[in-house]
Amino acid sequence: MKRWMWLLSLASLVLESSSTLAFDTQTHAYLTDQAFLNSNLGNANATALLQQLGLDRFDAPQPFSPYWLTLPVLESYYFDNVPSGATPLQYKRPVTAYEWLQMQQLSNAGFLGPDGGSVVGPTAIQPLPIANWLMRGAIREDDLTAGFYDPRDGSPPDPDPWGPFERSLDHFYDPIHNQALVPPVPGGCAALGPCLKSVDWALGTVNAFASLAPDPNRRQHFSWEDARNNYFLALTAERDANGNGMREASEREADAEERMFRWASTFRSIGDVVHLLQDAAQPQHTRNDRHDSHVDPADQQGFEPFTNERLIGRQATSSADPSGGEIYVLSLINNNLFKQFLTPLPDINGYPVPTFVSPLRYFTTRGASDGPGVAPDNRLGIADYSNKGFFTRGTTPDANTLLPAVYAFPRPDPTLTGFTTQTTNCAFLPKLRNQPVNCTTYSHTVPDPVQPSRSDATTPQPLLADGMWKGFFGSTNNQYTLTPQIYQATGNLTVPRAIAYSAGLINYFFRGKLAVTSPPDKIVGVLNQGATHTMNAQGYPCVGTANNDGCPIFGFQSIRLSVQNTTPKITESGTGTQVPQNLSNTATGSVTDPNFHGPYLVAIARYHRNTCYKPDLTGEPYQVYIYTPPSTGITQPTCSGSQTTRTAYQEIAVSKSVAVSAAALNGASPTEVKFDFSADPIPVNATDLFFQVVYRGPMGDPVLGQEPDAIAVGTLDVREPTFVGFWNNTDYFWNDTRWLPKNSYYPNQGIKDFWVCAGTSPPKLVFYYQGANGSPAMIDPVIGSNVPGVVRLGMIFPQPDFSNQKKINRGVPVPYFNPGYPPIPFHSTYTAGQFGQANKEHIAAATLTNPSNTCGTALPNTPEYWCFDPIQKRRGQNLGAAIQPFYDVVSGSFNDPPDVDQAGLPAFAGLTPLANGTVRFDTDTTLASCPAQPAAAGTDPATLQFLQDAARRTELHEQAADLGIQ
Repeated sequence: MKRWMWLLSLASLVLESSSTLAFDTQTHAYLTDQAFLNSNLGNANATALLQQLGLDRFDAPQPFSPYWLTLPVLESYYFDNVPSGATPLQYKRPVTAYEWLQMQQLSNAGFLGPDGGSVVGPTAIQPLPIANWLMRGAIREDDLTAGFYDPRDGSPPDPDPWGPFERSLDHFYDPIHNQALVPPVPGGCAALGPCLKSVDWALGTVNAFASLAPDPNRRQHFSWEDARNNYFLALTAERDANGNGMREASEREADAEERMFRWASTFRSIGDVVHLLQDAAQPQHTRNDRHDSHVDPADQQGFEPFTNERLIGRQATSSADPSGGEIYVLSLINNNLFKQFLTPLPDINGYPVPTFVSPLRYFTTRGASDGPGVAPDNRLGIADYSNKGFFTRGTTPDANTLLPAVYAFPRPDPTLTGFTTQTTNCAFLPKLRNQPVNCTTYSHTVPDPVQPSRSDATTPQPLLADGMWKGFFGSTNNQYTLTPQIYQATGNLTVPRAIAYSAGLINYFFRGKLAVTSPPDKIVGVLNQGATHTMNAQGYPCVGTANNDGCPIFGFQSIRLSVQNTTPKITESGTGTQVPQNLSNTATGSVTDPNFHGPYLVAIARYHRNTCYKPDLTGEPYQVYIYTPPSTGITQPTCSGSQTTRTAYQEIAVSKSVAVSAAALNGASPTEVKFDFSADPIPVNATDLFFQVVYRGPMGDPVLGQEPDAIAVGTLDVREPTFVGFWNNTDYFWNDTRWLPKNSYYPNQGIKDFWVCAGTSPPKLVFYYQGANGSPAMIDPVIGSNVPGVVRLGMIFPQPDFSNQKKINRGVPVPYFNPGYPPIPFHSTYTAGQFGQANKEHIAAATLTNPSNTCGTALPNTPEYWCFDPIQKRRGQNLGAAIQPFYDVVSGSFNDPPDVDQAGLPAFAGLTPLANGTVRFDTDTTLASCPAQPAAAGTDPATLQFLQDAARRTELHEQAADLGIQ
């Protein structure tokens, strides 16, 4: 009812108001927070998704700040990069008080978060949870050039490092005519040329209907593609910043900081994209009805400030000039008869979160070749809904003077055919020509093909009203207008859908899911810990005797994991079409190679480090035989200087991309994949270790719908490197009742060959050494001057499948074949794997210095804990978490001997680790079954039978351990 425009001449120009910008961005922040709460990031599925992404251990109030720095971190950052990524750290931008103030206003009004205000905190620079980063993007997507900011919003945001421009001019898209904002804005759109369709601006494309491939010259650096790039970098980013071919400690720490800020950049970019999707729910943005707060007619600006008035009410009086739209809205709502329409803004209101097979289809399901004559009735995007369902002030049936004639929209019907009318006396308006003024409202249903039976899609809604001068003075223009009642109805319909579609788009972005499980043999990684290595001053283990900063890392070079694409099929809203989210064949290459573009399948190890680690394991907590249970007898290591048992920040190692067929990835069962970490080994002293597998490439169905650049990720928490020690104990033998020192009848023996089999039952060959005279696998203690040979491996095991399950470590010795010598049968030792892990990324110093001593049996039930399981010290030497001595036995002996420390055997003077050998886990494509222990030529039948019986007994023990049977 434009009749009340007459009241504007009576309204004071000094009115309570706030800038259109602030109102609009506050509404976007609200919609985005509600979308977060209804998405898998914020609903009941959030825990599972955060675990999948590896974000569950980060500090919830401030998850992406470098908390490990010595000085307090007062700000957090995000990246604004050129699309090519050639200079990835060129612009690092801070969060500002500008967007915080608007979120704080929402919080003060009782919005944000399930408890109404938990997500903003007392200052502009503190808590920055995921919801805040999304809202920041939604707010900052409306950044304007200088001079358009209201002082009540605080200082303007930081300037765009690439130059100022009006972002909002690229926020329009008419799906009927497939057009961006028209007519052209004077001076071009953002001084960059023609305005872009909002779908291309949002997705970072040249023409999203032709291809979703990114525009390499895009000016929008917070697009869908930028969110994808930042997501991948948040998972994988490593830099050789100085280009010297080494990664020094300072570079690794800078990488950790960058990955934090890449997460922030990811969510900030998603916030920008959902802002544009929310704009597509606002009919003016899909009918190309510009509503510039300082240029266009006041009543044409009314809907957004009216909607914001419903959200937070009027702000404090300011001397700043209010916009025409604000004056217009305030002139309406100052009349008590109109305040009835200022109802609270709705939430999702039960609208189901929609699902589509591409990000474009959330905006529009218009066909690529559709022209303006193609009926839009069955289109399902949010832009389709708002475009065909509503009038705007610039696109009323009489408004072709405001926009070109091409904008005679087919929906809603400009002839008003099929509308119902309601005419009432407007007693609050003065009479015209001494005649009472009547107000006529035109109502019609707003069809929703996604939810056609929903009550708000089947009930007529007020869409148009007669203007004040209709029927008077022969006027043919301005016959129709929009009223607060229409604004209210439009908001009631579009807001729940804007929230639901935004939540759906967030879910779509993170839909890619891999099931990452332990390999069939239950062995993830193997390392010969006895190989020569040393520690440098920065706490990294170096290969050989090197100890420089940036040394080659001594660590695990091959990792085996089972991988399966478990991304759910998408059932398209409105059609019910099911579209599998299949992955493509992946290729071999390096993520750091600029010439390699995937598709990728990489594994990422995430870890901290025990810088107190030493090659002889004296930097580990240890325990000796427990004489008096339940005392643990754990002795913590003494670390010197700046050493610590757990570094403050998370680091990563990234494998090469591996070639796996689509059939294998999309199969009905997991496929084992061997990942090559030789260029970026996982340090032997890793703590807090878990793995992620990341796919990047096409996802979907080439016919039914496929996103060309999607990411799928899965996570597997594993046990930390577990040290398994086997040593030559032939200075004593077991005579079935006690340990006895060697004598001339039972002399000590060297162990010539040795192999280790591990995993589940039956175990697989993972390590092999074939010795020779003068070069045995394990020198005996007597010849070695009380310094016996030891084979000590580092192994990475998955977590047990069920309580009490243990992994097998079978040591198979082959002694020098001396006729008449007693045999050394093979033995197995069992372990669930060592814990060296905190339950949070950031733990207090008191937690670190007081590790739990119960992790081997049950994880602590405390808000914060640090597990650091001990290794076993026997005969005065640190041998490993799982240990096994090898010794002679008298033929026919079947009783297990007591622990060598329980028996009180004398301490060794040291150990001689086996530095050589083949890690068959790394070299073999398929792990071989454990070979049988050979017997010496001429071995008597009784001894052969004994060895066979001993082997069978060991195998039964292995099967029991695998089944969790004591």
